Amino acid sequence: MKTLLVKFLLWLVCLVDPTIQVDYGDDDDDEPDPPPPARILLWDPKLTQLGIGYVPRDAAKYYLAAAWMTSNGSWENVPDWARQWQRDTLGGDHHCFGRIETADGHVIAGLRFLLTWPDGGDERGAEADGWANIPIAGQNWNPANGAGPYTWFVESGDKLAGLGLPLNNHVSFFGVWRPK
Repeated sequence: MKTLLVKFLLWLVCLVDPTIQVDYGDDDDDEPDPPPPARILLWDPKLTQLGIGYVPRDAAKYYLAAAWMTSNGSWENVPDWARQWQRDTLGGDHHCFGRIETADGHVIAGLRFLLTWPDGGDERGAEADGWANIPIAGQNWNPANGAGPYTWFVESGDKLAGLGLPLNNHVSFFGVWRPK
């Protein structure tokens, strides 16, 4: 738990100053983080650092092909592979964004995205740019205390779970789903 808290604090420092590069090293007292499931093609390691997880569903028709996050609406510190989806319309600083597309990048329209939390939820369809978008509230979630309150997924799809605004820092989460 102590190592997770230290990693989280280092992550916060990197949010403030993107020029800082942190080597988290390999701690002997920590078990290695399991790799994301093989179906996920692209995974932002910052999600793992926050304890955010991928939840496969047996009956799902769509799998999570890519997942990443931004800080304060900035795309400066996203993995290089995520930039293929960067659009001017995706600058929200405390949102969940979702897209369903074919393997060659064509949008699949007509499905709903769901954002759930312990006592409620909301849903949206994709906008003209192919992205669904729902803002999330603070909750003052501390990742050192466990998973965040939100789960984000497309109807009939696998889930991205444990989301939240870490210590009320403004982050946005992105997921791209594809047919199985």
